[in-house]
Amino acid sequence: MAPKIEYLSGGIGAEFRPVADKLADIVSVKDFGAAGNGTNQDGEAQAAYDALISGGGGTLCFPRGDYRLELSAVSRTTGLEGEGRQSSIIKPTTNDGVALQFGFALAGTDGPNIARLGLAGVGARQGTGIRCGGLIYSENVEYVGFGTLEKLHVRNFDKGFHRPWGNIGFSLTDCVFYDNNYGLFSVANPGRLPPDETRFGDPMHAGCLNMLRGQIQFSRKAAVYIDGKSVIGSGQILFDSTIFEANPGWVFYVKDFNDRDRVPAPRVRDCWSETNNTAPSVDVEGDVRQPRYGHFSDVPYWIFENTPVGSLDLRKSQIVTKDCPLDAMEAVDMDAESTLFHDGARLFTGTAFGIVRSIGGIDNVDADNNNTPWYPMPVPKAFRRLDPSRVLLLSHGQVPETWTGATLLSTTTVSDDPALCGLPDVQQLTCTTGPQMYPSTAIQFPAGKWIVSQIVLRHVAGSITRTVPLLGASGRGGGSWNRNAEWRTMTSIVRNDTATAGSNFFWHFVGADSVLRFAGYAITAWDSFEDALDFANSGAFPAPPVQTYAVANAVASRAFDADTVTTAELADIVATLVGDLASRGIVAR
Repeated sequence: MAPKIEYLSGGIGAEFRPVADKLADIVSVKDFGAAGNGTNQDGEAQAAYDALISGGGGTLCFPRGDYRLELSAVSRTTGLEGEGRQSSIIKPTTNDGVALQFGFALAGTDGPNIARLGLAGVGARQGTGIRCGGLIYSENVEYVGFGTLEKLHVRNFDKGFHRPWGNIGFSLTDCVFYDNNYGLFSVANPGRLPPDETRFGDPMHAGCLNMLRGQIQFSRKAAVYIDGKSVIGSGQILFDSTIFEANPGWVFYVKDFNDRDRVPAPRVRDCWSETNNTAPSVDVEGDVRQPRYGHFSDVPYWIFENTPVGSLDLRKSQIVTKDCPLDAMEAVDMDAESTLFHDGARLFTGTAFGIVRSIGGIDNVDADNNNTPWYPMPVPKAFRRLDPSRVLLLSHGQVPETWTGATLLSTTTVSDDPALCGLPDVQQLTCTTGPQMYPSTAIQFPAGKWIVSQIVLRHVAGSITRTVPLLGASGRGGGSWNRNAEWRTMTSIVRNDTATAGSNFFWHFVGADSVLRFAGYAITAWDSFEDALDFANSGAFPAPPVQTYAVANAVASRAFDADTVTTAELADIVATLVGDLASRGIVAR
C-alpha cells in the first residue's frame, strides 16, 4: 500500500490534510491540458472552467504563460486569476475574436472576480478584450454585471471592455487599457429597438461603472465611449485616480446619457490628463472630425473634480468642474442649451470658458510677462462699501468716458441694457481703427498688495479676438478674451510686489471692428490673498463713493404743507429726487 502523504501548513492551529485534498483547492487550466506556449490553441481552458462550475465554482488559475483561447464565462460563482498581468496572457484565437465573454444564464446581482491577467489582441487593434454578452441579444444579457476586474492589462483590441447591452454594474481596480481603439465602450439597452420596436429584454442603463487607480492610454478613437440611449436611470459612473494620457482620440465621448431617476451623476475626480486628442481626425461611430477632450451630447449633468479638463464640445449638456485646473481647456464649442460652470476654478494664464462661480486658488501670482489669469464670473448683485484707500480705480458706467490711444474715442450711453446692481445705464465703446484704448485715468499700484480687477462687460458685435491687458503702459498683467455675448464680470487676482510708477491704466483693447459694452470696472488693493479671494468670490462690486451734492432745484424749490400735500405730489417729488441720484450713479432707479 502506498504511504499516505499529508500536508501541514505553517502556523498555530494548522492540521494535517491529504495532499490530494490540498491540491484540489487549486484548479489550473494546465491540469486540463492547456499549453500556454503562445502557439497551441488552448481550448482545454474552457473544459477546466466548466469542470470548476460543476464542482460548485471557485477560481480558475492561469499559470505563467501565453494562452490562445476565447473563454465563455457563464457562472457568477467562478472567477479567473493569473500570476500577473504581464505574465499570464490570454489572446483570442482569431483577429476579431473575444478573449473573455460574459454570458450568465440567469439574472442576478453578483459577479465573478477576474484578476492579474493580461489580455492582448492578435490583429492590429481588432477584436475585443472583455465583452458583457454577445453582439446578438440573448436573454438576461442586460444583467451581466456586478463583477470586479482587478490588475488587468488589456491591449491592442478594437474595444478593450465592451458592454453592448448595458449592464447592471462593473468595478475596475488597478486596470490598464493600452493601445485600443476604444478603452471602455458602453451602450445601453433601451428594451426595444427600431425600426419595428422589437423587444430586447428589460431596459438597462450603461452606468454603474467604477474605475479606480486605472490607466487608459493610446486610445485611437476614444478612451471612454458611452451611448446611454436615453434609458432612465443612467448615471453612477466614477473615474477615480485614473490616468488618461497620450490618447490620440477623444478622452470622453458621451451621448444620450440622461441620469433622470434620482441616481448619482457621473463623476471624474482626482484624475491625470496629459497629451490627449492629438489626432487630426478620428471616426467615432460615424462621427468623423478632429477630437477634443470631451464630447457631451444630451448629458444633463457631468462632474469633474480636481482633474485637468481639456477642450469640450457640448450639445444640450451641463458640465460642472470643481477645483479643476482649466489651462488645458483651450476651446469650448457649446450650443445655447448647454452650460459650463466652474466652482473653485484655477488657471495659470489665459481666460476661462464658461461661468466661474468661484475662484479656488491662484496658480500664478505674478503679474509679470502678461500671464495673469482671468475668470468670467456672474454680474455682481450687490454693492459693498470699502475703505476708500482700497479703491484704486472705479467706474459704474453711468456717464460717457473718453478713451485714450492712437485715436481718442468717446463712449456712448445705452439705457436699455442694465447690468450692474440695477444701475440704469451702461457705456458702449466701438473700436473701428485698431487703437490701443484705455480710460484716461492713471493710477499707481502699491507694493506688497493683492490686486483684484473687475470688468463688467459683454461683447456686442464684431471681432471677439480682443485682448484686455491689466495694467496698460506698465507692461504688467495678462490678457482676457471678450468672447461673452452675455454680461460677465471678468475678474483677476494678482500680487504686486513693487510699487508701479508712471502711467498705469486699467485695460486697453487691441484690434479693430469690435463693439463692447461695459457696466463698470474696478481695481481694489488688499493686504492678503485671503481677503482678495473673499472679495472676488463675494459677488459684490465696490459701492459708489459717498457724495455730498445739491438737490435738484425742482425739488429744493418745492414747498408744501405736510397736512395738505397729496400722495401724487409726494410721489412726484420722490421720483425727481431718485432720478437725480440715479443720474449720478449713486442709486438705481
